[in-house]
Amino acid sequence: MLNMKQQKIYVIDLIIKKLNNMKLYDVPRNSKIRVVGDIKVPPAAPIIEEQEVLNFSHVDGMYSYCTNSNNEVVHLAAWTEVEIVK
Repeated sequence: MLNMKQQKIYVIDLIIKKLNNMKLYDVPRNSKIRVVGDIKVPPAAPIIEEQEVLNFSHVDGMYSYCTNSNNEVVHLAAWTEVEIVK
């Protein structure tokens, strides 16, 4: 069980993380991203691993154009929750 101070710190950490997250369609072009919500890809698209860092290029309709560490093209739904990796 957490004491009151630990609970407050935990809640503040959650709020900060939530503020750093955004929908993919709000991410600037050519950013490095990590998926923090449900991974949504089109049917028959390559699998994206949880916590995988991707290079986001742009949104093209419902899906995005990204590349993974192997330079394979992958597509995330434009409304996917992500964080920008610095």
